[in-house]
Order: sequence, then C-alpha cells, then structure tokens
Amino acid sequence: MTEPQTPTRNTFKDQLDSATWFKSSRSSGGTNCVEIAFLGTAVGVRDSKIPGQPPLCFTTEGYKTFISGIARGDLRWPTSG
Repeated sequence: MTEPQTPTRNTFKDQLDSATWFKSSRSSGGTNCVEIAFLGTAVGVRDSKIPGQPPLCFTTEGYKTFISGIARGDLRWPTSG
C-alpha cells in the first residue's frame, strides 16, 4: 500500500524561484538593468546585477500605478536646494 501524497503548495517563493524574468526594454544592454517577472496576481522587480536578492513585489494594480508614476515623472530623485 502506498502512502497518500501531500499536495504541493505553490507558495509565492515557489513562484519567484520558477519565474521567467525579463529585462527592461530601456536597459539598452547596459549594466543598470531592471528585470520584471509576471507572477499571476503579482509582479516582481529586481536588479539584474544581484538576482539572488529579494525582489520588490507589487500587486498587478500596484505595478501599473508604479509604472504610471514613473512615466509621469512623479518618482524623481529630490533635488538639493
């Protein structure tokens, strides 16, 4: 008689570990590259130079808001003054 199998849990970490990461089209092959991974209801963002570090994670809606803010110029470095 075989033991019943425990169903595997698809945790968020599992999703990150098996994610397909895409480089930003704006990276132009340079060393300052951002990668993203679409994870169902979330989006991961990471620095391509240190892929082992935990990524910044957004809900899908939060990612859209983040990208919109960048496009509008809302997320600029503060100027000293």
